[in-house]
Amino acid sequence: MKFVSLSFLALSAMFALGCSTESGSEPTHPHGESPDGSSTFECSSDPRVQSYVANLEKNGVLNRARFTLTSADPAPPRRGFNNWTLNIVDSAGNPIPNPTVTISGMMPDHQHGWSTQPTLTAGADGKSFTVEKIYLSMGGVWEVTFDVTSDGSSTLLDKATFTFCIG
Repeated sequence: MKFVSLSFLALSAMFALGCSTESGSEPTHPHGESPDGSSTFECSSDPRVQSYVANLEKNGVLNRARFTLTSADPAPPRRGFNNWTLNIVDSAGNPIPNPTVTISGMMPDHQHGWSTQPTLTAGADGKSFTVEKIYLSMGGVWEVTFDVTSDGSSTLLDKATFTFCIG
């Protein structure tokens, strides 16, 4: 019986030493975050992501609208709260009549969205939109999708997704 107790004690000690952070590298959370909340996630070379630049332009998936991310604060987008300014025009460059814009966020690798809904405010010019409090809660690949309809229709006019590495 003493052999079993000593073996158990020896295994317990080896496990405790193996879990020590004395090796100089702090353990990371499975989602790429350290226990102190800092991000250690690296996704900038992921082929899905775009590099942020002011006036980042995308044609909608249906080629009926053009979406321009005119500015981001902070720039480039990063973990925490972000504010964006966006222009949406039709394919000819004209404002969309009575646009309704919705926004959604998704981490495709984790299959979850964001925990708070941003505030979207339309500008008087009919094409500019201010998006406040986009909450990117953790490091990784984030997709932010804008859907636009026109003249009170429920039919999608077009949509575009901006995909960034939040490090």
